[in-house]
Amino acid sequence: MAKSRLKVFISQSHKDDRLADAVTDLLKETFRLSSKEIRCTSLPQYGFKPGSNIEHEILQDVESSEVVIVLITPNSLSNEWVHSEVGATKALKRPLFPLLAGVDGTQLKGFLRSVNSLSADNMDQLNFFLESCSRTFNLKTQKWSSDKLIKRLKSKVIKLANKTRNNKEATTQSYKTPKILRKKIQAQATVDAAGGLQTSRIFLKKGQKFLLEPEGRIHLASDQVDNFARALKPLIVKHADGWGWTKEIKDRYKPKEPVEETIFYRGWIGPEGEVQSSDMLEKCKLRPTEKWGALLAVILPVKASSWADPFYILESNNMQVEDLLLVPERTVITAGRDGWLTFIVNDAVISPYSPSEDGKVFYRALEKAKQAASHNRHQVPQILPLSLAFYADNLGAFRVNVTVYPIKS
Repeated sequence: MAKSRLKVFISQSHKDDRLADAVTDLLKETFRLSSKEIRCTSLPQYGFKPGSNIEHEILQDVESSEVVIVLITPNSLSNEWVHSEVGATKALKRPLFPLLAGVDGTQLKGFLRSVNSLSADNMDQLNFFLESCSRTFNLKTQKWSSDKLIKRLKSKVIKLANKTRNNKEATTQSYKTPKILRKKIQAQATVDAAGGLQTSRIFLKKGQKFLLEPEGRIHLASDQVDNFARALKPLIVKHADGWGWTKEIKDRYKPKEPVEETIFYRGWIGPEGEVQSSDMLEKCKLRPTEKWGALLAVILPVKASSWADPFYILESNNMQVEDLLLVPERTVITAGRDGWLTFIVNDAVISPYSPSEDGKVFYRALEKAKQAASHNRHQVPQILPLSLAFYADNLGAFRVNVTVYPIKS
């Protein structure tokens, strides 16, 4: 039986479940939608089945939905899942409706700032929101829906939205800003070579100094690591010929003629990166001016998801690739803004937000290939998201010793 097409995908913070539940009830009654036609991941009745690959399911659902509604509240402004879902919506060119509760349009950043948003705490705007859904996204108001019930559900949404606005504990961040440090602290962060932006638990204040001491090795081509391991035994057999190998061993590990699989271009590299030239991806590097595999650090005002598009995260926070700082060795840095210490390895990022035209074109090509092979998931690797596809064959990790110095009074 074919999977029913989603009508609505609702993106929100799990801290706003009551508001999301009220909005969902309003949509169901107004448009006579079934639970299977709505996805709201934090609500059990509209979420995923146990054991689901959440990241994969989210991208599939965003792509198949007729409309994506994002509930913008103080809790969701810096929620990493909401940022990622909004990024996926833009990348997949799906219709997006921001519905505000407890915030106003001036607090929106990046892509959301350019999209017309409506307030959930205003009856006129809530009515216009529903009319727009009906007119623009092929969701038809059902005649048998109860006017009294819909009016009551609208009032509930408005009440909860106003409660969000008036909640004294709500802030414009989903985290509490840590207290100013009065003494030096030390910590460690692990940076996986196969991951995207990786947020540490270290929050820094503007002007605060911190010391980074990286160590470890990574590799940017797992296939060459595998080929190298396979070549070792034939080399041992060949160059230790007096050891008395059996015929079976000699036949099994005959030296191979030099072919592509026995030529190794890349080695294990440290945080300084390696000088290497790519035949296709040179302009797609996250930081084109730095070496492949170099360790980069950045201070982000939000916690970023490791599967989020790095270029989208930078753009949505009004930042540039130049804000990604090279950490080749023991390095002292002064924080240029308040935010979370975040790391990433310098590799190719294929993204619709890329400053490089190559990155944009390659992303569209992968999207086209994915759509063409949608009937057979084995034809196109299920790498999610596509923007980090070339991180998938990386191995190893860096470990960074972090010393944060107190702010002088």
